[in-house]
Formats: sequence, structure tokens, C-alpha cells
Amino acid sequence: MRKSSIQSKIISFFCKWENVVIILLLLTSLFLGTYRLSSESFWEDEIYSYQANLRSFAGLVSGPLSNHPPLYFIFLKAWANVFGTSEFSLRFPSIIFGSLSVLMIYLLGSLLYDKKTGIIASALLAISPFLVYYQQEARMYPMLLFLFLAASVMLLRIIKTPAPVDYSAYAILLIAGLMTHYFFVLAIIFHIAYFLINSRIISKSTVFFAASIIVSATVCAQWYISVFLGRLSTDLQYITWIARPTVTAALATLSQFMFNFPINEFIRASLAAALIFIYIIFTILRKEDRISALKKESFILIFALALPLLVFLVSFVRPLWVDRYLIFAFPAFVLLISRIVFEQKIKAIGIAFLVIILIFNFNAITRGYNNLDKMQLREAAIYIQNQYRPGDTVITYWITQDVITYYLQNIPVVSVPKILKGEAKYNEPFKKILNKSNDIFIVYVYNRVDRSKSDRGFLGSEISAIEPGLAFFESADFYRVSVEHYARRNPSTMKDDSKIIVVLKEGSTEIFGKIGAEDKLKEILGNTGTTKEIPADNFSGVAKNSAFISLLYDNHSATATLSLEPGRYILKFDFLATSPPPVDMVVSFSKKDLPVRVSEKLGWWHTAYVTAIDASNPSAILAFTFIKDDYLTDKEGKVIHDRNIFIRNVSVIRIK
Repeated sequence: MRKSSIQSKIISFFCKWENVVIILLLLTSLFLGTYRLSSESFWEDEIYSYQANLRSFAGLVSGPLSNHPPLYFIFLKAWANVFGTSEFSLRFPSIIFGSLSVLMIYLLGSLLYDKKTGIIASALLAISPFLVYYQQEARMYPMLLFLFLAASVMLLRIIKTPAPVDYSAYAILLIAGLMTHYFFVLAIIFHIAYFLINSRIISKSTVFFAASIIVSATVCAQWYISVFLGRLSTDLQYITWIARPTVTAALATLSQFMFNFPINEFIRASLAAALIFIYIIFTILRKEDRISALKKESFILIFALALPLLVFLVSFVRPLWVDRYLIFAFPAFVLLISRIVFEQKIKAIGIAFLVIILIFNFNAITRGYNNLDKMQLREAAIYIQNQYRPGDTVITYWITQDVITYYLQNIPVVSVPKILKGEAKYNEPFKKILNKSNDIFIVYVYNRVDRSKSDRGFLGSEISAIEPGLAFFESADFYRVSVEHYARRNPSTMKDDSKIIVVLKEGSTEIFGKIGAEDKLKEILGNTGTTKEIPADNFSGVAKNSAFISLLYDNHSATATLSLEPGRYILKFDFLATSPPPVDMVVSFSKKDLPVRVSEKLGWWHTAYVTAIDASNPSAILAFTFIKDDYLTDKEGKVIHDRNIFIRNVSVIRIK
């Protein structure tokens, strides 16, 4: 009997179309967040999340990490104890909380308006580039969004159909929010404003609501008084990187909560202002009872207009205008778009408007998957691993020490204070490191500016002056990361010892030292004609402006279509193979597959020449495929990440 009852409930659940749609949207959110989750390495803010795993639970409770309350970090440490500390694992909780937010905004929209509004809001949230971006970071913002939405749902229940359990749940959610991010105080302040607008001030509900606020404040008081207020003046020094916003920049920031059209900042800002104005006209000014309309729309007005306005004004005293700090406004703008869709007199216009937004949002998400955004510390670590020998030293700054150590595993990393140009010779700890090391690898991390504008890096002349035995060998530049290699060995000898791989014909590969290969190269190249360079980002799956092609796993291919005149061509490229020998790769050029096998270990970048190939078709296909996948493991045999092949400086040389 009980089994039959459960089956009937399940059938009844799936017979409701809105339930099926919400499940599909939850699965969509999970997929969009999970897709290519590990394609980029941790960046500086995610470093703090990784550091949570290095502390004890007591240590996380006793002091702040990354100037934030401890709840997210405690949760992440517990999660990592079960699921590990890979990029995928540490980022996956953000996907869970982001997907649960899709469900929460459906409940919120249904309570505020109706189920159709809730479903539209869920669709906009699930296919939001803003949400997907933060779902793919090991940070607390999706968790914060979920707690805010869940607390808002409880607030609506308290106002409409209060029950004792709702007040308790609301208090627990407030405590969780306050212990996740300090800005949750803003959410509570505006929750109070919304409650006062929509409830009778003198009522039993008001007493219980006030009790929930007081209980949550009391529970969190010790942390906020002893830790937050004690560190407030110090913590404010860490947000000096935030610029004071202009009206245009502020509106452009808010626009990403609503749409993601590929237009410039001024047009984005103008369109955002227009949509806000249209919303006010449709939902308030066109209504006969404007007072009732204002109350009905008060949640959106408070969180989409009043809250951002307050942060905007405060930012002229202490800049705080950052999109993730405004995450409480995000659901309100999603609901704002949903209201515009349903307040249209001509419903087809509203639906068309919604479809356009969803299409452009999805397109922005797919573009985001292929754009580099986070610093490539993993790729920098692989480069170092391939050249490191016992006695060498890896040097970086404190902010990246833990994460570069995470990727290097058993290679020690030394942290030094920030060294300004011209000051290295006065830094005694730095001088001692140089004196006792064989080779030196210096890892520089810089923000989203041109490296030449950074006050870090380019220490070559200073290092040579401090330690004449060290000479600059080469620099490897990755996105927002650079590695400079200084060697005690003679750099010219090192370069002469580097290998040149010559693919003579299918199944035949020869390896030469650079000096010994000169005659062979003359024989192969003969009288060459024009050389055509192929940028790395022309290849499929390579992020825009990337300097190299990454082959990351078994049968991973990168393909480009070349426009060539008919003739005979030689293919040239540099590659760095991090797999243990043998290295197996297939180069496909003009419908010919040429296996490349290197049976000896290669230490750094090497040049490969693929001998003359006839190209009769003007649209020749060039592809690199990694066909041997090995894994980098720690001492316990746990997989850290795949071995890789990097390819750069691809060109084709036409033979006359």
C-alpha cells in the first residue's frame, strides 16, 4: 500500500509540467557549470580556498581566511576531506549551490508573483553567464546567493503563511549567511525594509521576525566583534584595488545581471537603464492602484535599485562596487526581466525578448569556455617540472606559494617578499637563495595588465650582478604568469643540447642535437619559399590570445583550417612534452597522418619539422592529436593532473 502511494506521488509530481521544467533547468545548470570545469588552473582568490584545506577546523574558526567569515571554508575543508583537493572537486560545491539557486528563485518568483514568473526567472538564472562564471570558481559566492534566496523564500513565507518552523529556518539561514560573507548584513537590512513595507508593524509575526533577527545577530556577535571589527581597518587596505564607479560603469555592471549582449559599455549601460525604466512603466506607472503596485514590486525595487544605489554612494567614500559584492541584486534583476516579459500586452513580444536574451546568454557562456581568464599556474608548474633538477630552487611571492606548491607537489617552493625593480641587490634573503642554488625558476604573477606595466619581474641584470654564476636561459610566458629560468650551466651549451625532431616519413622519426642537425635541416629544407605562421588561437579549443596549444588527455585534438596555395610544404612547430617517454602524437596535415614518437625524455621546448607534404587542396586541415595519456601522481599514487603536450610557433614553409 505504501509502495503504491509513493509511486502515485512520483507520477503526480511528473505530471505537473512546471516540475518537469524545473528539473530540466536544474540539470542544465549542473551541465553548464560542470563543462570544462578543470580547464583552467586556480587563480589568486581560489588560492585562499585551497588554503582552507591546510588549516585545522579549529584554526578556521579561530581566525579569518582571506578576510572572510569561516563557514564556506569549513564546509570546503569537510568536502575536501571526502572528495579531495583537485580543481574539479574544490569547484564542484559552487556548482551545487548555483544549481540549488535555480530552484530557490523559482520558489521566490512563485511566492512573489506566480509559477510562470518563477519558471522564467529560473531559466534566466540557469543560463546566466554571471552565474556560470562563479559556479566554476572555488569561492563562496554561489553559496552566498543560495543562502540569500533561501532566506528570502522564508521571509515571504513568514509574511504570507507564517509557521513556527519558518522563523527557525529563517534564523538559521541568516546565521549561515552572516558567517559566509560580511555583506550579508546588507541583505538583512533590506529584508527588514521589505518586511516593514509588507507586514503589519504591530503583530505577533513582527515579534517573531524580530526575534529571528536578534537570535542570528547574537550568535554571530562574538565573531563580528572579536574578529571582524578588530581587523576592519587592516582589511580595508586590501580593497584599494577597487575603483570608484561612474554612472555608466555602474549600469554596465548591473546589465550583466540581465543580459550579455556583445556591445560596448555605454550601450550596455543605456540598455540597462532603458529596461529598468520599461519595468517601472509596465509594473507601476500603468497601474491604476500604484500604491498596491509599489508594494507588489517592492522586493525588486529594494534589491535591484535601492541596494545598488546605497553601495554606489558608499563607493565614493570607500570603493566597494564589484559585481560579486552586488550578488543580492542579481536575483532581483532576473525577476525584473521576468516581469517585463509577462507585463507585455502583446505576449509574443515578451516571449521573443526572452528568447533573444537566452540565446545571447548561452552564446556568451560558450565563448567564456574558450577564453582564458584565470592565471595559468598549472601550465607554469608543468614547465618547471619538466626542467627541474635536484638543487634547483623555485621562487615566487607569498600569494602564489601555496597554489604553485600544490601543482609542483614534491618540488619545494621558496617565498620571498615582493621585490621592486632595482631593489633585488638589497634583499638579503633573496641573495642567500641565489648563492646556494643551482638553477633558479622565478614565477611572476601579474593582474590583468600588460606585464611591462608590472613592478615585478625582469630581474635578469640584477640576478647576474648578485650571482655572476647564474645566467638567464629563457622565459616562458603563460596567461598572467611568467617563469624566468636562470642557469649555472652555459645557456649556449643548453641550447645546443636541445633536440630537433625530424619526421622523415610515416613511422620514421629521427632526433638530432641542434648543432648536429644543421646539415640535416639544410637537406630537408632545401630552397625554401615563404613561411606562414599559424597563430595558436586559430586551432579549435584554444582560448583567444593564447600563445600555445594544449593537448591535455588521450585522443585530445586541436584542429585548424589553413588557406594554402597548391604546392609542397614543410610543417614546423615547437613542443614541450611533459609525458614520460615515449611521447606519442599524431600530426595530420593535408589528409596525411604522421605519427610522432619520441622515446627519450625531453627537457624543454624542442623544434619539430614534418618533411615535405603535397597540399593540393587550398583548404588544408592541420591537426595535432595526443595519443598517449599518463598522469602525474603524488607519493600515495593519487592522480594530481594529466600530463600534457604544449605546442607553439606553428608555421608552414612552402618549398620552391
